[in-house]
Amino acid sequence: MTSPPNTGSHRHAVYLVPPMDHPLRPLADRWLGRVPGRPPIPGYSDETLEAWTSDPRRYGFHGTLKAPLTLAPGRTVEALDRTIATLAADHPAPPALVLEVAALGPFLALVSRTPTPELDALAARCVTELDAFRAPPTAEDLARRKPEALSPRHRVLFERWGYPYVLGEFRFHMTLTGPIPTPWDRERIGAALADLFAPALERPLPADTLARFHQTNRSTPFLEATGFPLRQA
Repeated sequence: MTSPPNTGSHRHAVYLVPPMDHPLRPLADRWLGRVPGRPPIPGYSDETLEAWTSDPRRYGFHGTLKAPLTLAPGRTVEALDRTIATLAADHPAPPALVLEVAALGPFLALVSRTPTPELDALAARCVTELDAFRAPPTAEDLARRKPEALSPRHRVLFERWGYPYVLGEFRFHMTLTGPIPTPWDRERIGAALADLFAPALERPLPADTLARFHQTNRSTPFLEATGFPLRQA
């Protein structure tokens, strides 16, 4: 896919996503509403599910390794891609992930069943080694993140790296919903998603490629632009 021009309205992110032939990919796209055919959940209208998946639908099904950024002045997409490619070629691919559905606060997501130190180390490199490409946050960015609601530690990380859940606060996850307001609904939806995703989750998720996604403006979805294979052991 062709990279977009370098304009201030574009954002870029580095994600881990399922390979094209993994069953998670089409299933998650249907669940999030990126393609037609969302599986129904008894007791919930499609309109309700559409609302609860609106945020992850815009970002796409993924695990964040470098949160969305606007390119700093003087930085180019081509240079960003070269740096990601160099990082990927230098870093060994983490082991494949065995995932399960879990609640992360008011959200539902796929998380690893076991600790992921190799993936944590890869995410830390993406955060730190790609940060020179990140423009400082605007006043609008700061307000959108609501820094006053962050813990002191998360606020320090947000101010330094542009995202609060990095380094020691990082936990790999692949978001399935936005906030679901009541614990009862989260439990019901979580159980339904565990059943829905169970067949696809029987196959571990490879963690062998970095994917750069791009967004032309904040109202459009993130789309996959380029993949960078990680070094094989």
